[in-house]
Amino acid sequence: MGDNLQEPPESNDAPKPGVQATFVPPFGWTNRTADLQMDYYWNTNDGIGHEACTWRGITVDANAATMRNNRTAGDSLYIFSDTASNPNYYVWNLIENEIYKITEPKKWSDILQKMKGNKGKMTGIEVEIVEEI
Repeated sequence: MGDNLQEPPESNDAPKPGVQATFVPPFGWTNRTADLQMDYYWNTNDGIGHEACTWRGITVDANAATMRNNRTAGDSLYIFSDTASNPNYYVWNLIENEIYKITEPKKWSDILQKMKGNKGKMTGIEVEIVEEI
């Protein structure tokens, strides 16, 4: 109920870091800043999401998280992007502490469209595990 209900942007690009509230997330997901818990998970000093990325050679900043599944859907997955100019998107499973790179589709708008068509599930989203280095 508290999820953002704004219309998605016309652009095919993902939201800029720190601008999570510019799209309507799929069913079971949230992009509310309070739900993303940026300070706890993505703080560049000691955030556990930031650390999980560092261990795998993924460069992120404190605004990496794009959306997270909500409490009803398990509250254990984040989708985030790296800091590349043409960003890659990843799924972080908090329970397993595993990170998966989304390999298809690659564009944020296509990832959202696929997930919305599958009622928030990641069916049809291709991923590959990112190993620790």
